[in-house]
Amino acid sequence: MAYPIHALRNGHGAAGRASFSSSSPQNSISGHLLRVPQRAPGHIGSNGAVLRAAAVARPQSSQMTLEDKLSAAPLIFPAMTLAGAAAALAVGLPDMQVCLLLAMPTLCFHVVVPLLDFLLGPQPAPMRNMEGVHSGFLPRALPVLYCVAQMGAIVAISLAAGAPGVPLHQLMLLAVSLGMTFAVGASAAHELVHSRDSVHQVASQLMLCSMWLWSYSRSHHYHHKHVGTDEDHTTAAAGESLYAFIIKYVGGNWVVAMREEAVEARRKGRAVWGLKNQVVLGVAGQVSISVIAGAVGGLPALAVQLGAASMAIIYLV
Repeated sequence: MAYPIHALRNGHGAAGRASFSSSSPQNSISGHLLRVPQRAPGHIGSNGAVLRAAAVARPQSSQMTLEDKLSAAPLIFPAMTLAGAAAALAVGLPDMQVCLLLAMPTLCFHVVVPLLDFLLGPQPAPMRNMEGVHSGFLPRALPVLYCVAQMGAIVAISLAAGAPGVPLHQLMLLAVSLGMTFAVGASAAHELVHSRDSVHQVASQLMLCSMWLWSYSRSHHYHHKHVGTDEDHTTAAAGESLYAFIIKYVGGNWVVAMREEAVEARRKGRAVWGLKNQVVLGVAGQVSISVIAGAVGGLPALAVQLGAASMAIIYLV
């Protein structure tokens, strides 16, 4: 049984995140800023040829649209995080300036983007001629670049957190800055999860491991098959509290990931909990990134990275 439409807006397909993959002809500025560029319509599995043929007959535009101009805009988030980390490492920089730079990702997300939405309003997103465009690495190059930049941001934030004499309020802002960059970068990971390219898969899993959300990469396709039903752990029931849904969402990701991995292991005739188990490797990846953060900046860096991951998961839910 499917949940009511108003209930679906509280779950994984929440209205607040619909802009990440919206195909509506009218898109908000925040939809473009917060959406890491996605594959073209002709890049969806075996239906690619059909979709490419359909795209040829649709209205086309030779002008550079707002979406084209803002396609790399999400990269400003790891860039701002890197700038904030550099400021925290700088000697003699006033505390107010450091805090302002560390707060920039949050201010951009909650102030600048909504202000652009209000001032500019909906923007047209004309269909393009996708004839001759093929799936592969390049259509998703920017999401990969975001993931690489995010790894650099983690190292920079860890160095800043581990610097001697960093006050508690700066450590908290380091976590918030990194967490906001994680939250936006989850869109890049989501886009890459849907690719079969090995580089895309590695990039998405690195991003998700850094957020302690590797299970998403294994359970997300299950969500697509069962969205809006009782089987979908990412769909909130009507009246379900946020706190209950966070537990269901995070725990459900792992339950589905383990179940799907067990089914595949039995189908391939290998041990369910062997070294080839993707869940085991995912957990190892999560732990490894946190250990690296701790090795770079000590316990403060570890606390910042785990705090940022927790913040990002709450934003995503």
